[in-house]
Amino acid sequence: MTRRLFPWIVHPALALGSTLLWGAIEFVALCRCRLGVRRSD
Repeated sequence: MTRRLFPWIVHPALALGSTLLWGAIEFVALCRCRLGVRRSD
């Protein structure tokens, strides 16, 4: 039963993890833009 339940646990976990990861990256990028990036890029 563990093998059948495993994918149902892993996929939502990966989706949530990737969402949080990209959310953190977007948040940091937004903060850098708000604070003003020293570089002209």
